Amino acid sequence: MTASIRSDGDPAASRANRVVVWSPEYLSYRWSADHPMNPTRLDLTMALSRSLGLLEGIEFLEPSAASDADLLRIHTPAYLAAVKDAGNSANNGVSGQDVPHGLGTEDNPVFPHMHEA
Repeated sequence: MTASIRSDGDPAASRANRVVVWSPEYLSYRWSADHPMNPTRLDLTMALSRSLGLLEGIEFLEPSAASDADLLRIHTPAYLAAVKDAGNSANNGVSGQDVPHGLGTEDNPVFPHMHEA
């Protein structure tokens, strides 16, 4: 697959409507010691992207917390409750695994206050 270039031939122009949702706070967030999404990896990815010029002309947006009403536009009430329960269980030293909702796996680890992350 090749990258598309606008008819004017300027690859940078094709980036005009692209955004990256980013916050330096991402670098203080860690799911677990062995989870691949860790602060060092994120920091190196952003540094490499900048050094290669991949972020030139890209708009950066600061993320904001989603309300329960926002989350319920996409997720079911049962899933939202499961995420809250799993995070609360993790606070009490319980694994918080919820197989029907895919929580507590390597891809979706459970951790304290995960609903607030």
